[in-house]
Order: sequence, then C-alpha cells, then structure tokens
Amino acid sequence: MDIATVLVSAGVGAIAGIATQSFGAWISGRYWIAQEKWKLRGDSYRRLFDALAELEALYKWIEALQGNQKPDVIEARLKQQENLLVRFQSARALARGFVGKEAMQAVDRLDAELRRLRTLPEPLDAAAAARDALSVIEETLRKLSHAARTDFDS
Repeated sequence: MDIATVLVSAGVGAIAGIATQSFGAWISGRYWIAQEKWKLRGDSYRRLFDALAELEALYKWIEALQGNQKPDVIEARLKQQENLLVRFQSARALARGFVGKEAMQAVDRLDAELRRLRTLPEPLDAAAAARDALSVIEETLRKLSHAARTDFDS
C-alpha cells in the first residue's frame, strides 16, 4: 500500500466517523424535540383539565347559591372567578399549539361563554348563568377527554 492510499483511506474513515456522529446527533436532537412536544401536549391537557375542574366547582357553588349567601361571600367568589378565568386563559393559550382542532373549538366555545358570564348578575340570575356555564364545561370536558385519548393512543 502506498502513502496516498493510506491517506485516502484515513480521510474516508474520518469523514465516515464524522458523518456517523452528525447523524447520531441529528437523530438525538429530533428525538429530544419530539419528546419535549409530547411533554408540552400533556401539560396543555393537564392545565386545561385542572382549570375546568376548578371552574366547574365554582359554578356548582354559584348555582347552589339561590340568594342564600352574604354579599361579602359572593364578592369573594366573584374574585375567585376572575383568578380562575386568568388561569383558564393561560391554559388555553398554551394548548393552542398542542391540542387538536376539535378540542380547541370546544375550549374556544367555553371561553366565549365565560366571557359572557364575566360579570354575573344578581345571585338568582347568577344561578341560571352558572347552569349554562356548567353545561358548556361538561361538553368541553367530554371533547377534551376524547381528544386526549386520541392524541395519546397514537
């Protein structure tokens, strides 16, 4: 074997080694990105479910009021509603990039309903409004559950 053949063989071996390492890094990077997207999708669903569960509990309480609570208790619950709506909006914004179209349509419909109910009327009217919100929350939970099963079974 002459020196030129040895040098060419060494060069080809070095290039093959670099290509193998680069390909391995590329695959590893793509796997990491896919894994992070999977985590974000799961976190999106979890945040939405948590926010919906808290809103559901609040609206069940409001529905049960029927004018039997003191104004300061009602005021505290309305403040709680504002805080929960902010959390819901945050969860909704994160989910936009990771949750399926049908699920986001249900979340958007709920958002529209919650905006309509943002300033609740007198307690008796609030109970009726809370029933409306609960109906939309239940529908949203069903659609989100279906979307989550579909997303994570695939």
